[in-house]
Amino acid sequence: MSTISVRVQPLTGRKGAGQRMHDLRDPKHIKDYVNHDKTKENSIIYTPPTMTELRAEIEQNRKSAGQQKLRTDAQTIISGIITFSIEAQKKIDALTKNQQDQLFKQVAKEIARESGHPLLSLVVHRDESAIHAHFMLRGYRKDLDGKEIPWRKSPADMKKLQDIAANVPEVAVLGIKRGKPKFERIKDGEPASAHIHRSVKQLHEDLPHEIQTIRDNLKALFKNLPAPRPVEVEIIKKKRALLPAVTEVKKVITQDQQRQWIESVKSKVAEYIAQQKTEIEIMRDEVSAKRYAVKEKLREIELINSNMQEKAALFKLEVDNSREIMQAKEITNDALSITMFPQR
Repeated sequence: MSTISVRVQPLTGRKGAGQRMHDLRDPKHIKDYVNHDKTKENSIIYTPPTMTELRAEIEQNRKSAGQQKLRTDAQTIISGIITFSIEAQKKIDALTKNQQDQLFKQVAKEIARESGHPLLSLVVHRDESAIHAHFMLRGYRKDLDGKEIPWRKSPADMKKLQDIAANVPEVAVLGIKRGKPKFERIKDGEPASAHIHRSVKQLHEDLPHEIQTIRDNLKALFKNLPAPRPVEVEIIKKKRALLPAVTEVKKVITQDQQRQWIESVKSKVAEYIAQQKTEIEIMRDEVSAKRYAVKEKLREIELINSNMQEKAALFKLEVDNSREIMQAKEITNDALSITMFPQR
């Protein structure tokens, strides 16, 4: 089934900075699974602003509107990704680059319009195994009074975003529809790993086992494929005037038919492998962004620790100086006592 999927997630400025570097393919943060030869084919339709600039703008607006100052962990950016199923990817790949960019642009614009949060960036990635697009929405929107309102969306709102993406004319004309709703996937017995977001620690623990399980399943699939068996077809010849009896003939299928059967099996296996690779790469993107956020947090802790050590050293120095001053005062007092009251 050809489907489109849209996923969004509110991020703090620190995490948004990591996602921005991933979207723009910062040379210091490009992962091994990225095909460097194809990076030049990516499209930067709207360049994302820096998180510092965005936060400063929102803070200034809140100040002008008489609102409280932003929290340090305020989610100032909404990160989103637009992906397609295996079948839909073939239809997207058949489009020209300009047509692909226009399709992603219209989907992102419709999502921004429906959510009320302005579209800030849109980048199309063609240097991974499957084409997809990352977009960013402003984490706050202005109400009629000019006040900054944070992202507040219910599950029903998120479901509606999926419908909006599928109803974009550029998408609908290709016969691409929205994916199956999460509650239906759970009802149909889909494994939780397919629809529950996991932490970085969980991904680090689970991914190696899941990848190995997929490999083992593929090996077993190839190993247990039944050997092609000849299909017997009974052909009954019509009675003819000169033939006294009916002859039964068993016909064995040709090598071409066997080859077609094998190619059909290989095609299904290839689709399964491609689907698993797409899911793994999406999880890798999430791990990359979260890992960067962890590193930034550790740097912040190290900076705080360094500041505390400096303050402790200054405090110790002040204590030592105070002690020396006290000792000097005691010596001065003793000298004055001897001068004023000499021993007789």
